[in-house]
Amino acid sequence: MASDELRRLIFRDLMRPWTSESFRSGAVPTGASLASGSSAFVEDVVKSFPEFSEDASKMKWDSSSYVFAGTIFTRPSFMGTRIGAGIITARAGDGALRQEWVFEPTDDDPLAAYYSLEPGSTFGPLGHHTNELAAEAQKTGEFGAYYVGTGPRIDAHWPKRDDFAEPEFRALIDSAQTAARSLPRKPRR
Repeated sequence: MASDELRRLIFRDLMRPWTSESFRSGAVPTGASLASGSSAFVEDVVKSFPEFSEDASKMKWDSSSYVFAGTIFTRPSFMGTRIGAGIITARAGDGALRQEWVFEPTDDDPLAAYYSLEPGSTFGPLGHHTNELAAEAQKTGEFGAYYVGTGPRIDAHWPKRDDFAEPEFRALIDSAQTAARSLPRKPRR
């Protein structure tokens, strides 16, 4: 098994083709850079981190009930030096957007995925509920974190098209939502 620092470098190397130079150089420490409408980045993470495959199979980007829209990259201050990839999908039937996260490994922490489960499912070895991420995000107010009577939530878990300023990313979202609306919605269990 590769050292933790090597694993972090592998993650960053996978991210390199999908992000801007300003993001990679650290000039945009808490900003987001967009990836194309291809899920290749996430697929490469699964190949490079086989222990992520079980969690990846439970995430919406890998589901027939959702259409992949794109990936953004961010460095939220509540995660220290970790870079996260936010995976945007559109739900079949209505095109409603969802976002899940994968954070790079560090010397202290393994790769981590944050997502919501299908009813009756359990998380894989690297999986965590988005509410855990919300609890951390509340400390800085990032990711639109807020608290409701049932606990912490992240507004960014349900992104809106207009949350993204980049016209290219809006076009990817429009395309994914159009494709998703043409698919039958999976019945709830």
